[in-house]
Amino acid sequence: MKRARVTMTDAETNRRCSTYRIPYRIRAARERAARARQVKMYYRCIGAALFLAAGIFFAVPAACAHLSASTGTPVHAYKYYRSVVVKSADDVQKLADEYADPAYYRNTAEYIDEVNSINHLKAYSKTSDRTVMPGDRLVVPYYSAEFR
Repeated sequence: MKRARVTMTDAETNRRCSTYRIPYRIRAARERAARARQVKMYYRCIGAALFLAAGIFFAVPAACAHLSASTGTPVHAYKYYRSVVVKSADDVQKLADEYADPAYYRNTAEYIDEVNSINHLKAYSKTSDRTVMPGDRLVVPYYSAEFR
């Protein structure tokens, strides 16, 4: 039996040949199209990254505000100072109990340290009394949610 000789058409030959046999105009057009696809993909990736960054930028403060709202702490609190005239039998501990906000101070000792620092008082030791003389003026800090 004789085998039939298989011949390829010109289209099949062009498909199997190297790219240099393709005319320059066609090859250049394909390369331009491939480059355009690459650039488009690059801009899509940059856009997606910016969109993600903007989402994180706006989502984190919103989540923090939600957490603050759920704990009862005001979202925006402003720190103010008030001058207090010490009455008889007042001491720094009583002032701390009245003006210290537990949302902003871990304990009253931290608040007392701040009052001492503001008023240039010497830090009280545990053995000394914490009594301030009647008639003294102390500046005490406090927090408020409203802007004044």
